[in-house]
Formats: sequence, structure tokens, C-alpha cells
Amino acid sequence: ILYAIGAGDDIVGVTAFCDEPYDAQRKPKVGGWTEVYSDLLERFQPDLIVTSMYLPPQVRELKEQRPELFCHVEPHTLEDVYASIETIGARVSRNEEATALIRRMRSEFDAVRQMVAARRRRTTRIYIEEWSSPPMASGNWVSEIAAIVGMEQAIVRAGEWSRAFAFEDLVRFDPDCIVLSICGARDRVPTQQVASRLGWGELRAVRDDRIAVIDDSLLNRPGPRLVDGARALAAVVEQMDPRGTLSAASSNLFRR
Repeated sequence: ILYAIGAGDDIVGVTAFCDEPYDAQRKPKVGGWTEVYSDLLERFQPDLIVTSMYLPPQVRELKEQRPELFCHVEPHTLEDVYASIETIGARVSRNEEATALIRRMRSEFDAVRQMVAARRRRTTRIYIEEWSSPPMASGNWVSEIAAIVGMEQAIVRAGEWSRAFAFEDLVRFDPDCIVLSICGARDRVPTQQVASRLGWGELRAVRDDRIAVIDDSLLNRPGPRLVDGARALAAVVEQMDPRGTLSAASSNLFRR
């Protein structure tokens, strides 16, 4: 988000997982998911610390001591994502750029929606998985993105946390397609792991080998690249053959 609104040059430190755009990989690292440098302020001397979702204990304690230093966002829906962009834009004096980014995202989502609607009339039932042990259905904004591309996501509704579920609920839903978007794994997920799970072979999507993998960073990170996530899901729909099975081209793109 910061790069997309023109504030990339102001960034003095990023987490070990901040890898988009490429220039972010060159920034000094403040730590990872659960741990950050204890001398964060002394080492980086930030005017602003932008945080989202989970806060490591040291950061949570610092936020309690110096709340004026923090801009914290915690989106769960697409509208929340837009609101978080506005919030961040205001804190770094990029209000107009933030507004333009939101406008562009909405426009690009609409273009994907129209493209899919023009080419496919049938709603595809889909199960999108964010974590595999235990299996967890993707929540938050993912169901909304699925709807944009003509898909009905199983198990969780928009705005709900990603969560584990009763397998019987998935059996009743009987998805047409399974998409793996495993947090932190990018697209390096073997689809065989799904077929090998006890009982999962009874799912029609597993029996017919309609399992796809997409880069999780396109769906799990609440920022402008969610549009690319929508395009990736749209490609899964587009590249199904008339019988509803994934085509060879789709297998080459999405399966690992």
C-alpha cells in the first residue's frame, strides 16, 4: 500500500515477509511475524509504524507506551481494505494518491467481474483453503473476491475469520473446484495432499481432479494486489473446459 501511494522512499524498515514490490526486499529488516528487534526505535528512528492484524508482544507493548507512533489497520472485508488504504494515506499525507488507488482497484475489480460475466453464466462453487493443518477455509475478503469472479465460496462468509470447519459441511456443499492458497507457501503446494486426506476422496472436486493452486500472496494480503488475486481466480474459472474440469493449460499454470 505504501509503495502504491508513492511513499516507498519514506520506508526505513520492513518485516522479513515484505517482498512486494521488489524494492521492498532491499529495505532493512525489523524482524518477522512474532519477533522484532527490541531496539526498534533506536535502530530505525521511525516517525510512524504501520501495523496490521497481529502484533508481536514487543510491538504491542510499544504501542501502549507510544500510541501516537502507530497507524494500525485490521481489515476483514474489501470495504475495510479500502478504508485501511485511506487511513494509511492520511497518515503519510498521500490522501489523493490513496483515493486514486481505491478508485483504480474498484475499477479493475469491475473489469474482472464483467469479463467473467460475459464468458460464463454458471456460478461455480469453490472451496478456497488458506491453511492445511488443520484445513482452514479462507475468510475475510476472499469470499467477496470469489463472488467477483462468479464463484460461491464454501464454509465462511465475507468478513469472517479464516477457520477450521466440520468436514460434513464441505461434503454437503460439494464444491465444483478446490483452490489452495496456503499462507506463506506461495504456489509451492502439491495438490496430492488434498486427495490423500482421509475421506476427501468422496468430494466431487477431488474425484474429478479439479484442484488448483494460486500464489497465496495474491489473496491473503489486504492491499492492491488483491486485484491480481481476482484475476488468478478468474483464470481458474476461464480455463475449465465445458465439462467443468480443469484444462491442461490450467494445470500447467496452477498445479505444482
